[in-house]
Amino acid sequence: MKKAPFRNLSPASVAALAAGIALVVGGMALHEVRQARREVLSVLEQEASSLIESIAIAGEGAIRSYSEIEDLVADRLLDSGRLLRRLEDRGPLSDDLLTRVAQENSIYRIAVFDREGRRVFQSHGDEGDGLVLRRVPEEVVTHLRDQDEAVIGFLGEGHEPGRRFAVAVRSARGGAIVLSVDAAHMLDFRRSIGVGRLVQDVGENAWIDYVVLQDEEGILSASKGIATMHSIAGDPFLEAALRGSATPPSRVTAFGGRETFEVVQPFLVSEGRMGLLRVGLSMDAVRKAEWRVARGVGAVIGLLTGIVAAFIGLIAVRQSHALLRRAHVRLESTTGNILSGMADAVVAVDREGRITVFNRAAEQIFGYAALEAVGRRCADLIAAPTPALEETISRGEPVTDLECHYETRRGRRLVLSVSTALLRDDEGRIDGGVAVIHDLTERKRLEEEARRRDRLTAMGELASGVAHEVRNPLNAIGVIAQRLRREFAPAEDAEGYRALVDTVRAEVARVNDIVRQFLEFARPPRLSPRQTDVAGLLEEAVRVVESRAGGKGLTIRRDFDGVGSAALDPDQIKQALLNLLTNAIEATERGEITVTARIEAEKRRSGEAGKESLTDSPPLPFSGSGGRGWVVVTVADTGRGISPENLSRIFDLYFTTHPEGTGLGLSLVHRIVAEHGGRIDVDSEVGRGTTFTITLPRV
Repeated sequence: MKKAPFRNLSPASVAALAAGIALVVGGMALHEVRQARREVLSVLEQEASSLIESIAIAGEGAIRSYSEIEDLVADRLLDSGRLLRRLEDRGPLSDDLLTRVAQENSIYRIAVFDREGRRVFQSHGDEGDGLVLRRVPEEVVTHLRDQDEAVIGFLGEGHEPGRRFAVAVRSARGGAIVLSVDAAHMLDFRRSIGVGRLVQDVGENAWIDYVVLQDEEGILSASKGIATMHSIAGDPFLEAALRGSATPPSRVTAFGGRETFEVVQPFLVSEGRMGLLRVGLSMDAVRKAEWRVARGVGAVIGLLTGIVAAFIGLIAVRQSHALLRRAHVRLESTTGNILSGMADAVVAVDREGRITVFNRAAEQIFGYAALEAVGRRCADLIAAPTPALEETISRGEPVTDLECHYETRRGRRLVLSVSTALLRDDEGRIDGGVAVIHDLTERKRLEEEARRRDRLTAMGELASGVAHEVRNPLNAIGVIAQRLRREFAPAEDAEGYRALVDTVRAEVARVNDIVRQFLEFARPPRLSPRQTDVAGLLEEAVRVVESRAGGKGLTIRRDFDGVGSAALDPDQIKQALLNLLTNAIEATERGEITVTARIEAEKRRSGEAGKESLTDSPPLPFSGSGGRGWVVVTVADTGRGISPENLSRIFDLYFTTHPEGTGLGLSLVHRIVAEHGGRIDVDSEVGRGTTFTITLPRV
């Protein structure tokens, strides 16, 4: 026998092998995850470097553009200041003059200060909107000592909202002329094209966590939602990046409780002032790549784990499978043998009424093979146990010894006893039912036969006693009648007298014959069985009654050639056949009578449709011609038939439907057949005829 593969492997060795494979696969998986992370980070670094370079270039361009605009505004204001200085050379300035110049040149405010920095003239009075400057800033005064002009830049005006852009020109008298314009449009323009706006726009991308322009003092500009960031001071990476010595200029850092990929680049904030442009890119792509690799590796590991677990389980199961299999085979064999060996039929159904179990006895009783029955609805196949099973399943209560009648598809009528039980699943719910069916047909027949025999015995004993009591008077009457005929004949009307005496003698003889039959029935002669040619015996019986049948225009058809011999008492069997043939001739007005004989290998079941069956013998096997088996003889007529109510009584002693009958003929036939160990069946239908079937053992 070929050994199963891996039969000698133990679960421990398989587990160790699996652990080694898992370590190798885990190492490969870790390497793959790290490699995928490096590749994605490399791509992110390239993208971030390109992005931050673009932001830096765009920011520098915006700063240059704004610087040029500031220069243009400053030049315009300085031109107006120079004009006022020339006018001051010609004469003193006034508030009205300053107001007119301011209005004509779209200047927000013009103020003139003396050498001490006190304001002496201004383009607007004190309307409550604030002053440009009450004093000139000291650094401006210092600057004007060396140069004629100075760009002050943006200034706040007290309580006024917004900011002003201002310049100063040294006046002819040594003071200062300060001119300012409303810087709101300049600031709006700077915001629209400046680095701050660029930072905001770029930061709105979903894959960018933040964009921050930061110097050593703090955040200069940041994308939306960024309020604080780590300062440059104290961060070695940022300090090195600000110096331009960070290599590479990127890192993975924490932001908002998760990792982000940060790229930095030094950025010229203003003349002589450097800052850092920091861009944080989302690590979602890295995490997704890692997840994809981890998921793939996890799937491989899971598959490997499943295979190993299944393999270990298989080995463990195989170690106990042999025992379980042998136990299962023993249980299945025992159950199958029990079901097959049961004399009672067992039929199980599921909740839908479909047959699930159909044992050998059920096959024999109902005439269906198990393969033909299993899977079909019980109600469609066999009606006998169906009501009991349906009641059991619906009500949840078993049925015990329910007696019912059933006719098979071959016409056999059976008396069955049905007992049922519930089948439940693992959760205790009703899963079907099982019926145990006992065939009572033979028992019922035997009970009826026993009752019939008891009646026949009792009636036979009664007939014997009556016959003894009647025979002596009959003999005396016969002797007297004989003497009267010989010795006491009258002189007149002698013929009439003799006829009367002969009638008395004939009736005495008839009654004496009846008494003889009673005595023969009550005390039958011992059987003298011998090997007898069945066909020859049938032919003799037919010839005895053939002339009588011909007188009524009836034909007797024969079909018994080649039947062979049987061990029987030819005289008594011939008497039984003559009784049957006589009854057939009397019951038939036209048509034919058929006598047949055949050999059967085993005893037929009793109780066939429309038949009254009588038998005592067990079945005998048949082994061919001259061997053991059964001789089946039938006598069929096409006469008036027997009514159903009389069919069960025809073998009773003294029962007859003929006015002149004695009721002994069929009772005698039944006794002769029973003494031979055979049986007699009758099948009759009113108006169509009657068939008597005698089944006799061949040995």
